[in-house]
Amino acid sequence: MYLEPLRVLRKVSLGVPTPYIYHVYRLWSSSPPCRAKKLPTYYKPSVISRNQIDALVGSNPSNYYITADLAGTLRRLGFQSVHTVVKLVNQHRRELQQNKCAPNAAVRMAATSQQWQRVYKSTLNSLEAKLLQDPNILRQIFHAFGKADLHFQNIKKMAHLGIYALQVAFDNGDEDAAIDTALAEVKSSGGLRQKTYDYIKKMALARADWRAMTIYLWHMLQSAQKKQVTEENYLLAKDLYAMLEPSQKQDKTLPFLRSFELPWKLLHDAADHYLYHLEEGGESDAVQEDLDMALREGVSKWSDPRAAEMILNQLGEVEKHSPRWISLITQSAMGGNSDSCFALAMYHLEKDGWYPKPSATKAKSWIGVEWLALSAALSTSDARTMVRRYLALAHILRENGHGKEGYAWLPTAKANVFDAGLDPNLEMVKYLDGFQQHWFDDKVIVTTSHEFIQPAEDNR
Repeated sequence: MYLEPLRVLRKVSLGVPTPYIYHVYRLWSSSPPCRAKKLPTYYKPSVISRNQIDALVGSNPSNYYITADLAGTLRRLGFQSVHTVVKLVNQHRRELQQNKCAPNAAVRMAATSQQWQRVYKSTLNSLEAKLLQDPNILRQIFHAFGKADLHFQNIKKMAHLGIYALQVAFDNGDEDAAIDTALAEVKSSGGLRQKTYDYIKKMALARADWRAMTIYLWHMLQSAQKKQVTEENYLLAKDLYAMLEPSQKQDKTLPFLRSFELPWKLLHDAADHYLYHLEEGGESDAVQEDLDMALREGVSKWSDPRAAEMILNQLGEVEKHSPRWISLITQSAMGGNSDSCFALAMYHLEKDGWYPKPSATKAKSWIGVEWLALSAALSTSDARTMVRRYLALAHILRENGHGKEGYAWLPTAKANVFDAGLDPNLEMVKYLDGFQQHWFDDKVIVTTSHEFIQPAEDNR
């Protein structure tokens, strides 16, 4: 073997039983304990190109709303490139969900993904990339993103990912995410998972948090229960009702994660479930009193339109057109009940001389017209009901000398029916087209408002 000068060699003696003594010379670099530490000349580190990064984040919603809470959380954790982090983390979360990664494993998978580590190192500074490998940081990030996903500007397209993100945060030890996770789950079709249910139940039965009590009752009252459970729920609902008072400043558009079921409704439903298991007697009378009280105070104390609607639906409870009826029907209508809007409209239209026969009075109140228009717009569950109410409105205006105003509602009717997705075959739109084309021809338009109002009156 030819040996180059000044080359480090290793001399190895072979202790073999032979009369001939010889030596084997081997290069240091080829011996097992001392392999070469240099990388091969052909090795190139894997680098994520800009095109690859753009492709990764390309499916992100371009109009994702970054809430103040999300931006503040990211900055508090040490991130400076907020917009870039949001785009990258959104795609990373989406991949985890699409790959059906269990929430309790998602943080570990996110922290150890080599592909995403390369992405983060290629786009963020070293500190930010390191933060995204820290499980404690990641669970806080998932919590913040989950709340942002369920913001009203993101919820329509991000709801499922938002619930998943909250579950990831909670399942990986972020107890601050427990209430948010439970509230999101109880509002979804799947209801509470077992892990969430166990945690919330423990808090609720300990009377430790009114939010946990509310969520637990909300969940339990969605299905029938045994007598012992219904009694526990009833007593818990009574305690909850005693703990809470309505806010002086009532906001009708509360965010998704701040909107809880009202205590009067929980007490009413819990009492109703418990009454099912009771026989007539003193105990059932006391529970019935709580049920009635909850319903009354749902109107008077909590100003909930649902309570007004429930009272109105009790046969013989309220005399029609009485002062109490007017108060309740107005409250229900203001809550967005289309049938209550229609009933209130007919009351005012008849009182003010619009219907059934136009009065000679010119200075009429238009409040009934406005309620009828609102009832039509809110009839988003049935195309025929919506069309009948719009045509009733147009005909009433026409019969009272306001034909142009009535005509102006016909395009609105067509647009609303189409936008609500109630008329896929355009049957109702074509029907309205006929009125629109011949509206000012008295020989063609021979229909009256009564023809469109009477079917609705018969159904009430």
